Amino acid sequence: MLRGQAAGFLASLFDAPGTPPPPKAPSAIPEATPARVVHRSELVKHASEESCWIVIEGQVYDITKFKSHPGGFNRIFEYAGQDATHAFRAVRHHSAHKYMKAMLVGRLSRHEEGSTGDGDGESEAVDKEETQEKVSRQHVSFAPEQPAHIRALTGGFRGHRTARPGDPMWSTRCRGFLPSRDPLVKLTNPVYAVLHELCELMPATLADGSFRSLVEQHNERFGPITAAIEAEEGEGSEERLERVHALYGYIGKGFVLGSGAVDARAALVVPEFLAAGWLAVANRVGRHPTLDYADCVLNNWERIDPLGGITPENVRLLHRFTGLLDEEWFLKTHVIIESEAAGAISAIYDGYQAVKSRDIEALLRSLSWMEQVR
Repeated sequence: MLRGQAAGFLASLFDAPGTPPPPKAPSAIPEATPARVVHRSELVKHASEESCWIVIEGQVYDITKFKSHPGGFNRIFEYAGQDATHAFRAVRHHSAHKYMKAMLVGRLSRHEEGSTGDGDGESEAVDKEETQEKVSRQHVSFAPEQPAHIRALTGGFRGHRTARPGDPMWSTRCRGFLPSRDPLVKLTNPVYAVLHELCELMPATLADGSFRSLVEQHNERFGPITAAIEAEEGEGSEERLERVHALYGYIGKGFVLGSGAVDARAALVVPEFLAAGWLAVANRVGRHPTLDYADCVLNNWERIDPLGGITPENVRLLHRFTGLLDEEWFLKTHVIIESEAAGAISAIYDGYQAVKSRDIEALLRSLSWMEQVR
């Protein structure tokens, strides 16, 4: 496994403030080793740059010394002395949990714990004050006398067709230009592990200029990848090859752009150990060895709630260069646009099929549908 700065695990930690929390999933966050209970009255005292504690999944972490966060310490400091669980879930964290144990302080006192004798009563008083404050805020109305008409997205386009067995990944029949099935998140073949690991560490190592040297340190692990790419066949091979292409695209671009002190001419050269697999997968998918729109947008997302819609609050990127919110939102907004436009694209697909089969009735139906999707 790769070893890098602990900074990598909190890259792009927080999503937009106010984003509704996704459904609670089983937590993989380590339990507090010391059975220490932290009351809210103690937590709120650690809300400064000198002592910054946050809560994730009921566990309290001291992140005071984590000043090298690629997204800026202010992203974390916004949650000082507060619960950051929903923000933590909103953006993907590949290697977070193995580092978080060192920052663990204890667990946050739950309401029932205070009433069973292990609390000091102060926590309940603080909770009550916060609740009353929230209630009082809810009674303050800032609505205009004549509410303006609000234009919004559909809340997740529900007209997507389900992919049929054998449907190509890039068939426009189902979801327009988005893949016909949700993107493959993780490759299970251990040969590809180095690709995932490098992409996970990319935000932190690009920020400190060490990404290029990190890739070079693991050049021997790239050797078996070319053979694995050439051997990909059968069900799911298209999705696997597309994920490999995306991983190579990010690593290759990061290698060139993250050259640090290397001279400009050398920065344009990709070493053979990196180029071999990149060319092999490019040939398999029929595209250039580069980072294209399919890699960074169309096939670069997952749903936080697998049963939820393709909406801004329920989609997060799989790979990022910086881990910053600007990058996350810019790219995933394009995912939403593609999803919302799927009805029109699918109608074009139907129209094309109708022309091929000379079915005038089917053509008229597809044209009618295109007229409605606007």
